Amino acid sequence: MGEPLTAPTQKLEDGEITETQEYLPNRFECIACGLKINSFSRLAAVGLGERYKKTQVYDAAEYYAPQDNYEGYEDDNNER
Repeated sequence: MGEPLTAPTQKLEDGEITETQEYLPNRFECIACGLKINSFSRLAAVGLGERYKKTQVYDAAEYYAPQDNYEGYEDDNNER
């Protein structure tokens, strides 16, 4: 887990949006052995304090187009 250091940057390429953001770690937990390290200073002391990037990829059409909650329904237009 970590706290964001930079604002997310977005890049549009081939119909996909790639969003990247840098983080600074503030805790570590090993699910195998149960080791927990809380605080950046302790993580830095054991060599786990490096910045990291989180990248997410979205389909551009799904990202910008609102989801249709009424899929499958026809317009209710009674005019002739």
